[in-house]
Amino acid sequence: MVEWYRFNGGIIMFDDIITLYNYSRDSTTKNDKWIRSVIKNIQYRKTSTKTVTAQGIINFAEIITVTIPISADTYGKTFLDYVDYIKQPNDMMSEYWTLNAQSNKDLILYGEYTDEITTDFTIADLSKKYGGYGTIRAVSDNTNKSSLKHWRVEAT
Repeated sequence: MVEWYRFNGGIIMFDDIITLYNYSRDSTTKNDKWIRSVIKNIQYRKTSTKTVTAQGIINFAEIITVTIPISADTYGKTFLDYVDYIKQPNDMMSEYWTLNAQSNKDLILYGEYTDEITTDFTIADLSKKYGGYGTIRAVSDNTNKSSLKHWRVEAT
Protein backbone atom coordinates (compact mmCIF):
# COMPACT_ATOMS: atom_id res chain seq x y z
CA MET A 1 0.00 0.00 0.00
CA VAL A 2 1.31 3.45 -0.91
CA GLU A 3 1.23 6.04 1.87
CA TRP A 4 -0.56 9.32 1.03
CA TYR A 5 -0.43 12.57 2.97
CA ARG A 6 -2.44 15.75 2.51
CA PHE A 7 -0.36 18.88 2.82
CA ASN A 8 -1.44 22.44 1.98
CA GLY A 9 -4.23 21.15 -0.25
CA GLY A 10 -1.91 18.82 -2.17
CA ILE A 11 -1.05 15.16 -1.82
CA ILE A 12 2.37 13.72 -1.03
CA MET A 13 2.99 10.08 -1.94
CA PHE A 14 5.76 7.99 -0.40
CA ASP A 15 6.37 4.79 -2.32
CA ASP A 16 10.08 4.09 -1.85
CA ILE A 17 11.65 1.17 0.04
CA ILE A 18 14.91 0.98 1.98
CA THR A 19 16.85 -1.79 3.63
CA LEU A 20 18.31 -0.63 6.94
CA TYR A 21 21.19 -2.41 8.67
CA ASN A 22 21.41 -1.54 12.38
CA TYR A 23 24.81 -2.06 13.97
CA SER A 24 25.19 -3.56 17.42
CA ARG A 25 27.66 -5.65 19.37
CA ASP A 26 26.62 -9.17 20.27
CA SER A 27 26.40 -9.19 24.08
CA THR A 28 27.57 -12.81 24.27
CA THR A 29 30.36 -13.06 21.68
CA LYS A 30 31.26 -9.34 21.62
CA ASN A 31 31.34 -9.56 17.81
CA ASP A 32 29.99 -6.83 15.56
CA LYS A 33 26.62 -7.60 13.99
CA TRP A 34 24.06 -5.90 11.79
CA ILE A 35 20.31 -6.47 12.05
CA ARG A 36 18.46 -6.04 8.73
CA SER A 37 15.08 -4.28 8.48
CA VAL A 38 13.06 -3.42 5.40
CA ILE A 39 10.98 -0.24 5.55
CA LYS A 40 8.54 0.71 2.82
CA ASN A 41 6.27 3.67 2.12
CA ILE A 42 9.11 6.11 2.73
CA GLN A 43 10.70 8.86 0.66
CA TYR A 44 14.28 8.38 -0.56
CA ARG A 45 16.24 11.15 -2.25
CA LYS A 46 19.87 11.24 -3.35
CA THR A 47 21.56 14.55 -4.20
CA SER A 48 25.09 15.39 -5.28
CA THR A 49 27.02 18.36 -3.97
CA LYS A 50 30.24 19.93 -5.18
CA THR A 51 32.63 22.01 -3.09
CA VAL A 52 35.89 23.67 -4.07
CA THR A 53 38.69 24.10 -1.52
CA ALA A 54 40.85 27.22 -1.25
CA GLN A 55 43.52 25.25 -3.14
CA GLY A 56 41.10 24.67 -6.04
CA ILE A 57 40.47 21.00 -5.30
CA ILE A 58 36.98 19.92 -6.32
CA ASN A 59 35.17 17.51 -3.99
CA PHE A 60 31.94 15.70 -4.83
CA ALA A 61 29.67 14.09 -2.24
CA GLU A 62 26.40 12.23 -2.45
CA ILE A 63 23.88 12.91 0.29
CA ILE A 64 20.96 10.57 0.90
CA THR A 65 17.89 11.97 2.61
CA VAL A 66 15.18 9.60 3.80
CA THR A 67 11.82 10.58 5.25
CA ILE A 68 10.22 7.78 7.27
CA PRO A 69 6.59 8.49 8.25
CA ILE A 70 5.55 7.06 11.60
CA SER A 71 3.05 4.96 9.65
CA ALA A 72 5.69 3.43 7.33
CA ASP A 73 5.46 -0.33 6.84
CA THR A 74 8.24 -1.94 8.90
CA TYR A 75 6.93 -5.50 8.51
CA GLY A 76 5.79 -5.59 12.13
CA LYS A 77 9.01 -4.29 13.68
CA THR A 78 8.80 -1.58 16.33
CA PHE A 79 10.98 1.53 16.43
CA LEU A 80 13.14 1.98 19.54
CA ASP A 81 15.44 4.83 20.41
CA TYR A 82 19.05 3.63 20.10
CA VAL A 83 19.63 3.76 23.88
CA ASP A 84 16.71 1.35 24.39
CA TYR A 85 17.60 -0.70 21.29
CA ILE A 86 21.07 -1.67 22.53
CA LYS A 87 19.60 -2.84 25.86
CA GLN A 88 17.61 -5.57 24.10
CA PRO A 89 18.76 -9.18 24.47
CA ASN A 90 20.41 -10.66 21.36
CA ASP A 91 17.40 -12.84 20.56
CA MET A 92 15.00 -9.85 20.67
CA MET A 93 16.91 -7.28 18.58
CA SER A 94 15.42 -8.48 15.30
CA GLU A 95 11.97 -7.42 16.59
CA TYR A 96 13.02 -3.74 16.52
CA TRP A 97 14.69 -1.12 14.37
CA THR A 98 16.44 2.12 15.26
CA LEU A 99 18.23 5.10 13.73
CA ASN A 100 21.71 5.78 15.07
CA ALA A 101 23.93 8.55 13.73
CA GLN A 102 26.52 8.25 16.49
CA SER A 103 28.20 4.95 15.61
CA ASN A 104 28.72 5.70 11.89
CA LYS A 105 27.85 2.04 11.33
CA ASP A 106 24.10 2.03 10.55
CA LEU A 107 23.62 1.55 6.79
CA ILE A 108 20.85 2.36 4.30
CA LEU A 109 20.37 0.85 0.87
CA TYR A 110 17.71 1.89 -1.61
CA GLY A 111 15.43 -1.08 -2.32
CA GLU A 112 14.50 -4.31 -0.61
CA TYR A 113 17.27 -6.84 0.00
CA THR A 114 17.47 -10.12 1.90
CA ASP A 115 21.25 -10.34 2.37
CA GLU A 116 22.49 -10.42 5.95
CA ILE A 117 25.86 -8.90 6.85
CA THR A 118 28.02 -11.67 8.33
CA THR A 119 31.66 -12.72 8.38
CA ASP A 120 30.97 -14.51 5.06
CA PHE A 121 29.06 -11.59 3.45
CA THR A 122 30.69 -8.34 4.49
CA ILE A 123 29.79 -4.68 4.02
CA ALA A 124 32.29 -4.61 1.13
CA ASP A 125 30.41 -7.52 -0.48
CA LEU A 126 27.13 -5.68 0.01
CA SER A 127 28.55 -2.58 -1.67
CA LYS A 128 29.92 -4.58 -4.61
CA LYS A 129 26.67 -6.46 -5.12
CA TYR A 130 24.32 -3.46 -4.94
CA GLY A 131 26.49 -0.51 -5.93
CA GLY A 132 26.88 1.26 -2.63
CA TYR A 133 25.08 2.27 0.51
CA GLY A 134 24.73 5.27 2.80
CA THR A 135 26.02 5.52 6.36
CA ILE A 136 23.62 7.36 8.66
CA ARG A 137 25.12 10.71 9.70
CA ALA A 138 22.11 12.63 11.09
CA VAL A 139 18.63 11.85 12.40
CA SER A 140 15.82 14.31 13.12
CA ASP A 141 12.95 12.93 15.18
CA ASN A 142 9.78 14.75 14.14
CA THR A 143 7.38 12.22 15.66
CA ASN A 144 6.21 14.64 18.33
CA LYS A 145 4.66 17.04 15.79
CA SER A 146 0.88 17.42 15.58
CA SER A 147 0.82 16.24 11.95
CA LEU A 148 3.13 14.61 9.40
CA LYS A 149 4.96 12.68 12.13
CA HIS A 150 8.21 11.28 10.74
CA TRP A 151 11.94 10.70 11.09
CA ARG A 152 14.32 12.47 8.71
CA VAL A 153 17.59 10.67 8.07
CA GLU A 154 20.71 11.88 6.29
CA ALA A 155 23.37 9.49 5.08
CA THR A 156 26.54 9.76 3.01
